[in-house]
Amino acid sequence: MKAIPGQKTDKKDVHWIAKLTRIGMLPRSFVPNETIQELRELTRQRKHYVESCNRETNRIHKILQSVLATYLPVDGHYTFSLIESIFR
Repeated sequence: MKAIPGQKTDKKDVHWIAKLTRIGMLPRSFVPNETIQELRELTRQRKHYVESCNRETNRIHKILQSVLATYLPVDGHYTFSLIESIFR
C-alpha cells in the first residue's frame, strides 16, 4: 500500500491489510442492499437512455439545419411535425 521502491510486494501488502483488519483499523465498506442496487442500475439505465435520446435529437437537429435552414425555421412547429411523420 505504501509506495516504497523495492519494498512493495503483494504478499507483504496482504499481510499488512490482514493485520489492519484484525485490529479494526480499516473502515468497513458499504454494500447496499439489493433494492438499492437495483434502483442504482435503473437510474444508470435511464441516464443512458436520456443521453442517447439527446444525442439522436441533436443529430437530427443538425441534419435538418443543414437541409432546411434556408426554407424553414428548424425549431418551428412544422419541422417537429415533419420529424414525427418521418418516424411513423
